[in-house]
Amino acid sequence: MRTLPLPTSSSPTTSSLKHPPLRPRFQAGILKPEAIQGLIVDTLGILGPKLVVARGDLNRKEEWALEGLEDIAFYFAVPLAGQYAFAPLFKRLASSLGHNLPQLSIGKALTTANQNNPFLLGAKASTLLATIAVAAGLEYMVPHIKNVITAKAYNTKNFTAVANLETARTEVKKGEVDPVQKARKRVVPVIATMAGLIGAATLLPALVIKNGGLRQAANFFVKHFDFGRSSAFDMSKPILAILALVGLGGYMDAARSKLELKEVATRVAVFTIPYYLFGKELVGNALARILQNQFVKEGGKRIRIKQLVPFLDAKLPKTSFLDFNKVISDVDLVQKLDKLRLSAAVKSAIIGKHQFLNYAKFGLSALIVGVLANLVAYHQTRKSHEKEQQLTFAGQQEKPSPARPITKQANTLPAFKAYSPQASVSATIFQSPANPFQVAYSV
Repeated sequence: MRTLPLPTSSSPTTSSLKHPPLRPRFQAGILKPEAIQGLIVDTLGILGPKLVVARGDLNRKEEWALEGLEDIAFYFAVPLAGQYAFAPLFKRLASSLGHNLPQLSIGKALTTANQNNPFLLGAKASTLLATIAVAAGLEYMVPHIKNVITAKAYNTKNFTAVANLETARTEVKKGEVDPVQKARKRVVPVIATMAGLIGAATLLPALVIKNGGLRQAANFFVKHFDFGRSSAFDMSKPILAILALVGLGGYMDAARSKLELKEVATRVAVFTIPYYLFGKELVGNALARILQNQFVKEGGKRIRIKQLVPFLDAKLPKTSFLDFNKVISDVDLVQKLDKLRLSAAVKSAIIGKHQFLNYAKFGLSALIVGVLANLVAYHQTRKSHEKEQQLTFAGQQEKPSPARPITKQANTLPAFKAYSPQASVSATIFQSPANPFQVAYSV
């Protein structure tokens, strides 16, 4: 399941361009700053913990397949679909309506200067709606595709084999779901939903131009679900939040048994919620204090950063992690450093250390919480499975068996030979299940 990467700072100012370490390193193509950052965080905080505490080779292979597919859907579907599929389509559609739009303007965050442009609003709303539809559809299907890969490549349909609790099997027992059949059932509704939203997106440009109420709705949609500010067609927090929620629904729906569903719910309760509410903030504040106490060379002397930068020595905010990042975001830090009489080398050193910690605090918090969460989830799964096995065994033991008659055919008695050569005595013995020592005879 995905986590929200570090929120990017506001649009770069002219002062930030003086410092090369702040320039986004991946502006072109599909390698966007938010996507690269998300990959780093996910590798350290999601895939890393799962591989560390993997319950076996099959579990490890399944996690590799899951993370690879999910990274493509979660971080690259939006830039790919937005920049190379839908932006050119709706740019041409806007041109056919009598207005020529630069393609990059569709992918850049909306500004106050162009928020009233109906042509741009229509093109951006359409691009965003279609892009989110494709990315969300792929994200929802990723767990199902993972299950199909496990079933076909490793001949395993039972989650208990992935959890290393039972041997792999292709048959489905009572209480389990056939993952291949379920994935096939989900393909048509997901594709139909994606196609419907894309179809609605194609109608938006013309409708936004003609309808003032719809224009306000498009303005609201674009304002709250626009692309990121780091570069054109970059990810933004609202888009990431939508994909995270859709992905959670996909995980729950793709569960192959109640045991797997319970494990997903446990991981969400133990990892996802604490990670958003507490983990990043606690680790972020701790690493910020590390930044304050780092040394840099100034005038041939090693001096602590907090002695050179007074505002970093202020009391750290306790409200939330997002407010913390707003206080000393990259751009804000550069602007404040420009007001101090520091050498360019010292400024670059401080910015470099700050950037490193900004990445490290997400990976470290996810790694710490992720390992513990997976261990708790795996322990819960093992205990639940053992309880189910005990209940099943106890039910089989307590089930009363019916009285089974034991019939013995006796030899013909010599005393009756004169009267009836075919005569025989049949003795039937009944043994009571309740009291094995109580025997009834019938002749």
